Amino acid sequence: MVSKRELKYRANQAIKYAKWKNEIINERLIKETKYLKRKEQAEVWYKEYLSGKTILQIALEYGIKYKTIRNHFEQFNLTFKLYRKKKNPKAGLYQQIRDSKEYKNWRTFIFERDDYTCQECGKRGGYLEVHHIKEFAIIIKEADIQYFEQVEHNLILFDVTNGITLCKACHENKHLLYAVSDT
Repeated sequence: MVSKRELKYRANQAIKYAKWKNEIINERLIKETKYLKRKEQAEVWYKEYLSGKTILQIALEYGIKYKTIRNHFEQFNLTFKLYRKKKNPKAGLYQQIRDSKEYKNWRTFIFERDDYTCQECGKRGGYLEVHHIKEFAIIIKEADIQYFEQVEHNLILFDVTNGITLCKACHENKHLLYAVSDT
């Protein structure tokens, strides 16, 4: 025979177990709801992406980070291209220029001149990039450079006054400003 005290103890344990189980179920429901909301939002963004908007344009429209949209696309296996641009026939030329010794020397000179420090936020070291003050593509377009051989005659492309050291975040912000001003 079980005492009243034992019955009361078992009843309390059963109540505690039921509360614990309800909490677990509620947590799962909350997680599933958040997951479904994220998936729904990702699908909305993805439809806009497929309609021709870039991820950057969508991020600006919704006031969120570019990375957030990319992460949502990756989480829900929605395919996208990191830098979806119209086919550029000069893309091979751009790569040849960036692979050239002159470009690498120019880049190194800018880093050393700026003491490997971001000129926007002052961050020293880490992942740094060199930014063309006058855009790379504009220089090539204005100089009407069609072939790599024409590059050596263009002085402005490797002009050290046309380069600045930036950290990745500041460089993205610079291009974000260009994207906003272009629209």
